[in-house]
Amino acid sequence: MVLPRRILFLLALLAFMSGCSGFKVAGLPGDIGPEEQRKPDRPLVKLGMIARVGLKSGAQVTGEVLQISETAITLGKVGNYGLEKTVIPIVEIAKIEVEAESDTAVFLVSAVSAVAIATVVVFVAALLTVDGDG
Repeated sequence: MVLPRRILFLLALLAFMSGCSGFKVAGLPGDIGPEEQRKPDRPLVKLGMIARVGLKSGAQVTGEVLQISETAITLGKVGNYGLEKTVIPIVEIAKIEVEAESDTAVFLVSAVSAVAIATVVVFVAALLTVDGDG
């Protein structure tokens, strides 16, 4: 009966991992920003999004997008002294990523599928155990 428990655990783990969020490479609106990020399939950075900006110097700045202009992007982050704003010139940006929200529908489908598969596995294991005893 240990095997069905392990399978159930692994299925539940996979279902919960599919609901995690992370960062996706994004582009800035219009023709601004690094050229390799101006691809049509990239999500666009919008006000209110959480963004992670990689600078050409190698440093990274993360925060909420407060303002976007043709020359700079402003990120805000709550710090010890209130809202700390960082203005980053577009020419200094090497890479920009936005937080990718987890897809609730995919998560729910994965969770329901995992429970269904686990139920079948436990049921079959119970049948095999009962048949093996008799």
